[in-house]
Amino acid sequence: MIPYGSRFLFIICFDHDRKQFRGILRLARKLKNGFKKEKRFYPFSWDGNRLNLSRRRKLRRVLISGHGATSAARFSGLFRALTPRDLRLPKQARLFLMGCSQGKKEHRRSWAEGTGLPESRILGSDDDTESALSTCLLLNLLEDGPESIDRWFPAWLASNAYLRPHFPMIRKLYRECGRDPLKTLSELSRRIDLTPAAGFLAVCRKYPEYLFDLLE
Repeated sequence: MIPYGSRFLFIICFDHDRKQFRGILRLARKLKNGFKKEKRFYPFSWDGNRLNLSRRRKLRRVLISGHGATSAARFSGLFRALTPRDLRLPKQARLFLMGCSQGKKEHRRSWAEGTGLPESRILGSDDDTESALSTCLLLNLLEDGPESIDRWFPAWLASNAYLRPHFPMIRKLYRECGRDPLKTLSELSRRIDLTPAAGFLAVCRKYPEYLFDLLE
């Protein structure tokens, strides 16, 4: 049961045992505990049942995390896929789609039709995303508060877009560096210019423990 008065809902649509989401899951729990008193962040593992939250007057932000489908407005789920028809939101909310391809124009249109939100209040990437960068997004929320997603989500989009051509090389380098994020960042900075993503990635150096061993 999602508590009434919740301001920020984080919908988890991934297998908790997958290594790539390990940091995200740990941060979801930490954010919940850190902002529990004001009900500013509530993680919820989607159980396959439709959510009608249209009357939740205090709900302002909804973040969905998981594997986004390329060909449809859909996140993989443990029980079944989460689609726009499974989620109805209050008109004051903003929806942040933290998965691959869900920001494509046709997918955003589907999410708008399903949730009842205008497309202008729905944000997502139109291409592949990296779970390590999604972990960084939550680290920035840990630093600046859940509401800062309004600022950090566009930075997440920009960082994914900038680093996307290098994703295969970055993953290979991560393995070669023993899945150590600090060593990987140090070596990566010698190979490509990280300046455009530097502000977004800076938090990694403060909380590297959430970025260790994220590959299967």
